[in-house]
Amino acid sequence: MTGGPPAPVPFGDGLYRRLHGFLLRVRGAGVSVGVGSERAFLDGLREVGLLDRAAVREVARVTLAKSPRDVTDVDRAFDEYWADPEGAGEPTLAERTLLQRPPTGRGTSGAPAGRPDTARSEPPSPDRELRAGRYSPEAPSAAHLLVPAGDRELRSALAGARRFRRAMATRPGRRFRPSPRGAVDPRTTARRSVRSGGEWVRLFRRRPVAGRADLVVLWDVSGSMREHLSRLFALVYALKRVNRSTRVFAFGTSIAEVTGAIASRPYRRAVRAVEPLLDPRGGGTQIAQCLAAFRRNWGAELRPTTSVVIVSDGWEFEGGRRLAAEMAALWSRCHRVVWVNPYAADPSFSPATEGLVEARPWIDLLTSPVDFPRPRGGGRAPARPRPA
Repeated sequence: MTGGPPAPVPFGDGLYRRLHGFLLRVRGAGVSVGVGSERAFLDGLREVGLLDRAAVREVARVTLAKSPRDVTDVDRAFDEYWADPEGAGEPTLAERTLLQRPPTGRGTSGAPAGRPDTARSEPPSPDRELRAGRYSPEAPSAAHLLVPAGDRELRSALAGARRFRRAMATRPGRRFRPSPRGAVDPRTTARRSVRSGGEWVRLFRRRPVAGRADLVVLWDVSGSMREHLSRLFALVYALKRVNRSTRVFAFGTSIAEVTGAIASRPYRRAVRAVEPLLDPRGGGTQIAQCLAAFRRNWGAELRPTTSVVIVSDGWEFEGGRRLAAEMAALWSRCHRVVWVNPYAADPSFSPATEGLVEARPWIDLLTSPVDFPRPRGGGRAPARPRPA
């Protein structure tokens, strides 16, 4: 997707109202449609045009639906609304296509499908030009509702977080082990000196065993993750609770640190403190853009001992190539990259989304919140990959 402000979409006044009505109908069907999804829908219409009903339906499916159930709801809303769009006035050519025309490969003027017939279309109204992707005060609230997890689910998340902390420990703990290098171990040296009449003939040394983890959690709170937010927040809270130095960032179309709302708070108070902070990050998912912002603003704090945990379903609005570059930069600066996908526990799960396909070579461990922190399929975590 190119940078800069998007070009205006020359929809007529009536069609503008009807497209807005269609989005309202989709929301009324129970599909969470944020500003990012609206932008993707309008960008898709600009690419395929409005003279092919099947193409418009497919754009609606791809950009507005975030689950198989959403696909069904979007299809039903599409059929119901464009059978009776609740609009007044004589429809334009594009509107008549959506209302009546069966799927076809060509427009009425012989132009290929996907390109509007500009000779017969209604001329754009300069006062009602729709700029795709611009903020509108009429956009729906992206408020998130965090429902506290049950005690059993929270205990399970805490147990998994403790296992993960031990597996990813890279910083010195309280325990020591013998080592040829390191600080002198006075207790062992004195005990062994008894054999030589109390003379310290040999100095024994020790070094601390890695017992603490250095964690950074990047938590996806976009619209596609809304149905999983409550369960995943229990995991995010557990990672912060068992490791006080953990830092937590929430992202969607922007990224911000929410560590302060979680630290030193009981679970239910943390739920209430975090919930209002998530509103600005509703809508679409721009993982690559948020990773770039994280690297730019907080990347200097990443160390070779840091493990980064990304909690996301992998739906990327901007495409995967930029995400692959950002993941490679992140991978090169930390100890491990762990990706927690809410769907990974499903036996039929496959990392087939564009974002996960591009990011997969840079993921050390792909797991789910259900069997966290075990890798998908069981067994031990794989060795750190070496992408070409």
